[in-house]
Amino acid sequence: TEDGSFVVNGAERVIVSQLHRSPGVCTESALHANGQTLYSVRLIPDRGSWIEIQFDTSDVMWVYMDRRRRRRKFHATTFLRALGFGTDEAILKPFYTFKTLDTGASYRAEELEWYRFKDDVIDVDSQAVLARRYEPLSEALLKQMAQAGFPRIDVVDVAWDEGLLLKTLLVDPTRTEEEALNDIYHRLRPGDPATPSNAKQLIKRLFFDPRRYDLGRVGRHK
Repeated sequence: TEDGSFVVNGAERVIVSQLHRSPGVCTESALHANGQTLYSVRLIPDRGSWIEIQFDTSDVMWVYMDRRRRRRKFHATTFLRALGFGTDEAILKPFYTFKTLDTGASYRAEELEWYRFKDDVIDVDSQAVLARRYEPLSEALLKQMAQAGFPRIDVVDVAWDEGLLLKTLLVDPTRTEEEALNDIYHRLRPGDPATPSNAKQLIKRLFFDPRRYDLGRVGRHK
């Protein structure tokens, strides 16, 4: 028409160009009001829900699913648990090294600097907690372990990133895959009762059904 529109089946229509983000990974950084740089990553599929992972000012990682649901966020480790990484060890294994230390041996302070306790250490006799999980090691703590009768202790070596992922694990309210599934379901479907079966079905529909979620060849390559 003279106005630049089209008549389709007797109805006037305007053609509007639409941009579609290329599938893949998009990394961003933003400056917070306190001067801290906050990093984020966005996973864009060819078809399906967008996933955004963002750090907050406490270096805790949060996951947002679709921008319209930004208020319904959950911890990144909760999301990993729901996908099948149920235990802390399963989450940490791809990123950190697990070691066993002899409490009777002597170590330099720089050797112990990036070691963290893998689990809570509890004295069998007094039931006192000698060390909390992910607490930094020290020579004094090692001596205390030896005196309490612990010949060896399991630790996590976090030297490569200074234990960044541990900060999220420490504040994660879930400890099992079932708890994580229920937590995510409750946030995405706040009006429905959360059960393990319907929570698993929700995750399956969102990410494991090729008709609903597909990165595409380009997105998978990126």
